[in-house]
Order: sequence, then structure tokens, then C-alpha cells
Amino acid sequence: MAKALIHRPKLVFLDEPTSALDPGNTAQIHRVLQTLNEAGTTIFLNTHDMEEATVLCDRVAFLHHGSLQELDTPENLRYRYSTHAFHVETFSGNKLVIENNEGGAEEIAKLMKHGCIKSMHTDNPTLGQIFLKVTGKELV
Repeated sequence: MAKALIHRPKLVFLDEPTSALDPGNTAQIHRVLQTLNEAGTTIFLNTHDMEEATVLCDRVAFLHHGSLQELDTPENLRYRYSTHAFHVETFSGNKLVIENNEGGAEEIAKLMKHGCIKSMHTDNPTLGQIFLKVTGKELV
């Protein structure tokens, strides 16, 4: 990879650049690619690692049977496929799904007032979950 990148090309095509690497080397490759991209290099990255795509890609395309199924930023895709509900876990162990509406806001406010919320997050699917929904296929 060093030989391919040393001359700071304007365009790079990479196929699974971190496949079979340990987390430390993967992080190093990610830093190099982010630095190249910030310097103006356009990078086309083929990966089955949806976490890698989330971290590195400005735009993500999902292909299925040779056809483009989705093309957008990771953030926009995650928002589009979200139910926008809140997942709340209470200190008593209850796991709640609360709708993002006025009634849900009141329910969350009540839980907060009583100090019941252990954790809370919005329902934003991962790119892997979106891939499965869009293609109906498992990641290999």
C-alpha cells in the first residue's frame, strides 16, 4: 500500500484494504486514508466492513445484483432507515421503546424526573442492518 500511496495520487481504488488486519493496523490504515482524503485524494473503497464504511466514507453505495440500491452519506442512510424511536433502559432492568412524539417526550421526562434512566439512545440502524434490509442478504 505504501508504494501505491507514496506519490499522493489524486484517485485511489482500494479493495478490502484492511481485510484480515488486527485492530491496531486497521486503525493505522484508516488514519493514512483519512489524511490522504483530507489532502484532496478521492478514494473508492470496496469493503464488507460496514463499521469501516461508517468511519471512512463520505458517501456509501449499496450494490445488489449489479444494481445501485442506495447512495448517500452514512448519516443520511441511518436517519432514513430509523424509526426515530428511543430505546430506554431503566435501572430496574426494563427495556422500553418510546415513540418520538409528544407522548413519548412526556414519558421520557417522567422517567428522567424520577432518575430511572440508565441508558437511552435513538433507533439509528447500523449500515450493516441497512445493507441486510436493502439487499435481503447476509454480509459474507
